[in-house]
Amino acid sequence: MLLARGPQALVLAGSPSLAAQDAMVAVLDAPPGAMLSHRSAAAWWGLPGFDLSGRLEVVIPRRGAVDRHTMADWHFQFPLPGGSARTLRGICVTSAALTLLHLGAVCPPGRVRRALNNALARHLVTMAEVWAARKQFAGSGRNGVGVLGEILAEFGDGYVPADSGVELRLADIGNAYGVPLERQVWVGDDERRIGRADFRLKSEPGGLVELLSFTYHSMFLDRLSDEVRFARMERAGFEVLQIWDTDVWNRPDEVAYALIEFSMRLAARRISP
Repeated sequence: MLLARGPQALVLAGSPSLAAQDAMVAVLDAPPGAMLSHRSAAAWWGLPGFDLSGRLEVVIPRRGAVDRHTMADWHFQFPLPGGSARTLRGICVTSAALTLLHLGAVCPPGRVRRALNNALARHLVTMAEVWAARKQFAGSGRNGVGVLGEILAEFGDGYVPADSGVELRLADIGNAYGVPLERQVWVGDDERRIGRADFRLKSEPGGLVELLSFTYHSMFLDRLSDEVRFARMERAGFEVLQIWDTDVWNRPDEVAYALIEFSMRLAARRISP
């Protein structure tokens, strides 16, 4: 037996009422061409920090206002260029690039920044695709265009996505306290490359910051390997500041102080006779 879930959608009686079913119904119950969008699309793409709880969102490729918003909040956008829609696990959803642009209209810039990083890290989208989406809607007056453009300019063409939120958090702390950091920098000595440093101070290129975690850096062999690598960095003329990931989350003020002190010490050494 089929049961009505909104004027345009039917569900099989007895089927579990899951978030995925709600998302499917929200799209089917909307006018033709509707796609799961904005924060709901980000959740369906699996981006951390987004879920399908609360009010769902869909975008409709047309103009106008309709009174009936039964299953979701409707966003009207016309025209939508070809390639805007994807079918992901059976539901029509905005492309990952368009989803990121939409997030710029409804989320704080920091949240959009993390979403873009995570989408790149999970290979859901490329920088070229995001730039193309931004270019398609440039001049449209949509709020997300400006926000996404600023983030893309900040990341630059050679951006390497962070593997974890703690890297972004540490970079945010550095920027907030006037110690901007360059992520994932290859360093070496006269012999060969030593490896990739987590961060380098933009103002003091001789200063490296290594982010340590108890998962990968607390065991004896891990610590021994780190000591060898850090010693090679120091012999090559670098100084290394070690910061634990737990401090980034739980003691951000102390981390900021350590970054500032490190930067000032390097600057003083550089300018002293």
